[in-house]
Amino acid sequence: MTETTAVVVDPSSCQRLVLRPVALAPADRVEVTVRVTAISLDRGEVNRTKRQTEAGWRAGRDFVGIVPT
Repeated sequence: MTETTAVVVDPSSCQRLVLRPVALAPADRVEVTVRVTAISLDRGEVNRTKRQTEAGWRAGRDFVGIVPT
């Protein structure tokens, strides 16, 4: 498995969102790997972190990136 950096919930952090290295599973045969260059955190995602109790939830569903060839 490869590692990448993601925005994840950390209940022990006062801001609840932190950048952490996370494992990245290889793409399945019907998936592609995208090298993400930017993400967007919308208000709903940020507000969800205030209620989210599960550590490790990944925020940032909107992204832009490059599909390597």
